[in-house]
Amino acid sequence: MSPVNLKIEGPRNPSSKEYASLLYFLSQSYGFSDLRWFENDTSFFYGTRPDQLKTKWVLKHGDQFASHVGIFPFNAMVDGRPIKVAGIGSVATHPEYRGRGLMKKLMTHVDRQMVQEGYDLSILWGERSLYKPMGYERGVFQDRFSFNRRFLKPLPLGKSIRPVKAGDWPTLQKLYTRHPFHTDRNVDYLKTLHRRFNRGIPEPIWVMEKAGKVVAYVIVFKINEGYEVAEWGGDVKNVIDLIASVLPKPSTGIVWISIYPGCELYRWALDHHEGQVRTPTSCMVKIINLGKVLKAFESQLQARYESHSLRNLGSLSLQLPGQDKVTLNFGRNLQVEVGAKSGKALMLTQSQCVRLLFGGTSPSYELKLKDFELELLDSLFPLEWYWWRSDWI
Repeated sequence: MSPVNLKIEGPRNPSSKEYASLLYFLSQSYGFSDLRWFENDTSFFYGTRPDQLKTKWVLKHGDQFASHVGIFPFNAMVDGRPIKVAGIGSVATHPEYRGRGLMKKLMTHVDRQMVQEGYDLSILWGERSLYKPMGYERGVFQDRFSFNRRFLKPLPLGKSIRPVKAGDWPTLQKLYTRHPFHTDRNVDYLKTLHRRFNRGIPEPIWVMEKAGKVVAYVIVFKINEGYEVAEWGGDVKNVIDLIASVLPKPSTGIVWISIYPGCELYRWALDHHEGQVRTPTSCMVKIINLGKVLKAFESQLQARYESHSLRNLGSLSLQLPGQDKVTLNFGRNLQVEVGAKSGKALMLTQSQCVRLLFGGTSPSYELKLKDFELELLDSLFPLEWYWWRSDWI
């Protein structure tokens, strides 16, 4: 097909009449035989409602979909403070239209949409080489533990341990929101997770009851190496008993769990794991509003500042191109101030900013700064954040 004759329509949102064709196009582009794979995987975000269609952006050549990028909106909570997150997913270009810059054109359009719609941060799971030129950098490193299945002692299945049922969802929602890091879901979203993880294990979501009340739950799914826990909620002993009890026989194999530091399950894992790796899980991050992101993490920054040996250090300003200056004021307490006019700011590229906030090493390794700034930033960053396997898109 000659580029001269290529007349592309869009970017625009697909219509409800085009929805079935869009699903077919996405599955065809990824080589999936299941024509509704994307709808089954993240069904909460797929459908013909206006709010579902307006987050999908397409380019078409005649009647043929040529390229697609989806925005999957989340409100992520950090110790009760929200971050408006634009998850990027279902990025696809039809094989006949690749190499023509269509994905870049859509991503540029989506980037403007994210700014206009007030997103604070964007996150995606994809190849670094593909998305780094668009301002994304690898971040949000997590600890992934492995456990030998045969050393997890199961409890007998019966009254106290059972698959999830219709009346359990509100309780699971409450257990989930006890975590300091979570997304602001509703019950309907939780229900779609059963459909998503119902692959290889007939019942992926299990609960534990005590005195007639659900006290813990786990979501388990099959992977090549064994099994992985996508999500959990409840006290650590109940969660571990659940995991050990619901995994299919035989008892050989490995169980994987990504766990955030500080929780009881993390402390248990340090004593009982078979292996431990620090992994970014191909997570890519772009900071859209540095001020709002740092404001969400202000309590975490304050806790680290309190444990620092230095006090009353003045201030340090950070800035991304095209964004307001953000100042960390170091007095009796640490405070995040957005939009200060005076004073110099440490100018950061998108890549430097992501590595500073959510990277896997210290700022002194990543950035060339003065001694004072390095000492202080090394004590404050990188931040701890956790993104649940069940929320990947």
